[in-house]
Amino acid sequence: MSETKRRQEKSVGEASEAAGTDRPVTEDARFGAGAPEEPGQDAQLKELTARLDEALAARKRALADFANYQRRAAETEAQAAEAGVARVVRSLLGVLDHFDLALDQRSQEITLQQLLGGVKMARDELLKALASHGLQRLQPSVGEEFDPHRHEAVMREPAGDVASDHIVSVVQTGYMMGEMVLRPAKVTVAAEPQPDGGD
Repeated sequence: MSETKRRQEKSVGEASEAAGTDRPVTEDARFGAGAPEEPGQDAQLKELTARLDEALAARKRALADFANYQRRAAETEAQAAEAGVARVVRSLLGVLDHFDLALDQRSQEITLQQLLGGVKMARDELLKALASHGLQRLQPSVGEEFDPHRHEAVMREPAGDVASDHIVSVVQTGYMMGEMVLRPAKVTVAAEPQPDGGD
């Protein structure tokens, strides 16, 4: 037997005596491998597993609640839009009534003045209904300064009695709601006066 072999057996024997047994001490035993788990580790693992399950369940509930919130918000928005449209349409029913009354008249018996009066009544009723929803007319006065945010210049023309860049006439009325311009008023604007020619 070689010297190295004898030294290894002696080392194993000494380890066995120290452990109080005649059986050789294996490498796994010497390094603690295969030792039983501590009693607290199993309880900690179960607690962590329970917490994970609880967190996953809470996440699922949160996602479901958010999906329900989105659905309810979309339904509420659609209902509000529908109610807004219904409010506008309801306010215009009086205008339709005026048109129906005018169309029910016998053409042989109605005068031009009566026809124009009926059209004016229908127009006034329409403007009243739209004004109830915040509509305002943009109808600038002659001589008013041109405002590119509220007016649209369709032509520039010389006007001796109106200053340059001021309104000469209104071609088409504009409309706005609050601070929002729905359609600018179309106007003609006074041009810069041309200097007199000379020799």
